[in-house]
Amino acid sequence: MEATIKLFLTILAIFLVCLIQVSIIPSLQIWGAFANLILVAVLLLTLFGYFEQGFLWALIGGIFLDILASSSFGNFVVSLFAIYFILYFLRQKILGIPPFYLVIIFGFVGSLVFDFLYFGLTTLRDIHNFSPGYFSQMIFSAIFNSLLLIFSYIIFGWFKEKYLTKREIKI
Repeated sequence: MEATIKLFLTILAIFLVCLIQVSIIPSLQIWGAFANLILVAVLLLTLFGYFEQGFLWALIGGIFLDILASSSFGNFVVSLFAIYFILYFLRQKILGIPPFYLVIIFGFVGSLVFDFLYFGLTTLRDIHNFSPGYFSQMIFSAIFNSLLLIFSYIIFGWFKEKYLTKREIKI
């Protein structure tokens, strides 16, 4: 019963973050770019080793974004899963918890890979969505996502060290 409540609360949190992502975050754009909260959550959870939660955020967050955003269904899910599995492999096979400088690199490169995948899937389905300015938006989005990931990584690391040394919570 407790696991069901935790799952429900996690799905509710993902839904609320997706609502914020599609309703508030686009109005905070600079040069046509804005942060992707679900992508940052997937990056953060996976980098900290919360693989089940990262998987859940990629799956449910991708589905909610595909439903709530005006894009072809599946673009967000596929792009988020690709990032999750790349990070999962790197984290499991190559790294432990990565040092801070790698978090910055993973945030920037992960955001670019996500945007390239999303752009590729969108362009394959509708060539009319192509915009030459999209590549500069990808760079700015990667910067925003990296800054948000750095901030989240510091806060989450502090919170984990302070409060989760004896027991673990799942987001």
